[in-house]
Amino acid sequence: MESETDPGTGSSAPPYRETMPLENSFYRSFVSTYTMEASVPPHYHPYLEMVIPEGVSGEVRISGTVHRLEDGFLYLVPPDAVHSFSIGPRDLSRVLVVIIDLEACGSILASFGGFEPGAIRSMAASVPTIFEEPTGTLISSVRLLSRFSSAPPSLQTACSDLETLARILRLLSMESDGIRVRPMREESVRRVIDIIEAFAHRPLNLDEIASRSAVSKFHLCRLFKAGTGMTIQDYLVQVRVNRASRALAQGMSVTEACYSSGFGDPSHFIKVFRRATGKTPKRWAAMADRTDRPIY
Repeated sequence: MESETDPGTGSSAPPYRETMPLENSFYRSFVSTYTMEASVPPHYHPYLEMVIPEGVSGEVRISGTVHRLEDGFLYLVPPDAVHSFSIGPRDLSRVLVVIIDLEACGSILASFGGFEPGAIRSMAASVPTIFEEPTGTLISSVRLLSRFSSAPPSLQTACSDLETLARILRLLSMESDGIRVRPMREESVRRVIDIIEAFAHRPLNLDEIASRSAVSKFHLCRLFKAGTGMTIQDYLVQVRVNRASRALAQGMSVTEACYSSGFGDPSHFIKVFRRATGKTPKRWAAMADRTDRPIY
């Protein structure tokens, strides 16, 4: 994927680019191309996520455990696991991502009879999280999905994708080798993420977050740090900067982006944004491609 270049610095811009995802009822897949250092903040979702890095350095944190991103490795993020990425691109840097709706897949399998839909989610929670030397056909099967082969949509590609996903699930159900992440209780971490996502647009402090979480401030801070590697305040700032970068890419003014993302003072916003991204909001807005999805 082509990227623009900042004539002032010689660096590529923007730092994160994602192709439009291929949507359907049970999975989506996309390729993210990185041109500068970037980070994806802690988040979670109810789906099984499969990640294959190509030409990137950096780290992935899954349920509080940190691992280096290695070319050719396969990283599995179980449903509802809190995870984040820190990306350091090299010459040709991209990440292949497949997100599978296990409940939808389970419903399809249940139509054949003799299958409990919840069994597929239990399977996903029990497989290893990182495969250093995955079963030979596992990664090759992921690469066969039409999004990665650039095949035009058709009945043939749809049938092929369905067959490929069935093969992937079958291989995962058989896989036992790999690095397992020790599970941790993440309910409080997920609750903090939900609260910040819901209220980051307005003044929000630790007292309110702890009150809404029904956990003491000290204990909540310790749990969140252990689960994400960040303080709650740092995560709140990162969410706001991320929202502001999107708002600027969509054409909002610096002042509008400041207030809409939850910052209360434009001068403070400019300082925080520059510290997080290396650029002023005005410079970021001038560089941003409106079709891209910047993430910090």
